[in-house]
Amino acid sequence: MPGKNTGDSAKKKPVKGINAAEIKRIWSQLSIQEWSDVMRTTQGGNWSSHGRQLQGKCPFHDDSSPSFVINLEKHYAKCFNPDCGVFFWDPVLFYQELQPGGLTYLGALAELKDRFHIQLTKVVIKAIGKHHEHREMKRLLYKLLNGELVDVAGQAASPDLAYAQNTLRYLKMRGIDDMYHTLPIGVLPPERRLHDLVDEYAVREKVDNPWKKVKEYLEQIFVDAKWIGSVVFFTGASPNDPCRLKIRRVPQFSQGGFVASDGKDVCFIKDEQETRNGVFGLFGSGPYQPMFGSKSISSFVFVEGEFDALSVMAQQFKTGNIGFFCFAGGGGSVDSLDVMSSFGFTTAYVVGDHDKGGEGFAKVLLENTVRVAIRVFQ
Repeated sequence: MPGKNTGDSAKKKPVKGINAAEIKRIWSQLSIQEWSDVMRTTQGGNWSSHGRQLQGKCPFHDDSSPSFVINLEKHYAKCFNPDCGVFFWDPVLFYQELQPGGLTYLGALAELKDRFHIQLTKVVIKAIGKHHEHREMKRLLYKLLNGELVDVAGQAASPDLAYAQNTLRYLKMRGIDDMYHTLPIGVLPPERRLHDLVDEYAVREKVDNPWKKVKEYLEQIFVDAKWIGSVVFFTGASPNDPCRLKIRRVPQFSQGGFVASDGKDVCFIKDEQETRNGVFGLFGSGPYQPMFGSKSISSFVFVEGEFDALSVMAQQFKTGNIGFFCFAGGGGSVDSLDVMSSFGFTTAYVVGDHDKGGEGFAKVLLENTVRVAIRVFQ
């Protein structure tokens, strides 16, 4: 029934990952004048400043008007041309992309530190470097594991892909029956199969074989065969920048239905290194930072869990709608959506299950959210 509010095993101590405050600190240590000097020396053109904001022609496409903004107050750099839309929350990655000659991420960090005398501790530098390593690994894994899921759906009869048939059946049951190539998910194959995928990738891309690093990265998973066939979720600081990897086992199919297994069914990989950006469940403010500051989108969909979010995304993609934002944060992890008002949102469409759990989920949000108007659908 629609409703509405009236709102406007620890052997080693984990290494502390970088967080949003440290990223903001890097932004804040460079002045508008210093960013202006960077843009003029690397890109040329005219760059005008307005308070803590710098604007000029986008360096990442043939821009006919000044559509690129560096916002030091909100800590991002973004192109507002809808045909480009490039976005950076990480100032190191942004600086790296501006430099000619293939500067590495760590090289960009060192150059920023020396050129602009940015104050960074050795601990933070190490954490930023580790974060970048993990980001690159997850980009690779997304290519491989998402491609594997697409292959499973297209070649269901292949003996090599039989391990994932239960996963495919479960995704279809959840309403996620295609559009896999557009979604931030993949499927985890057996170790031997993944080794083959990595070998093929290295030959195809003409790069050094990264299998040793991949195996080390996933070592906690491969010690237990129960994770084979699990759904792998990718989320991050921007659409192509995965910073969190979640593995979830799917229930087994038995006697005409799915039966949840006993024990732990969720695992996060290398999570101690990841950026803390206030992520709601699977799809949070991090993955959708490119739309922050956009005046064209003021509403979003909010659901209970990640599979619910995937269902919404798949259905929207089928209709050709890509201009929407879906967040997942149920299960008691979120009790207010007011934080979204600071990103320009005014309305949330809350979609919950038609049961007591769904009713409770919606009730908590209605009672605790005052700055965002809520429409509830069950």
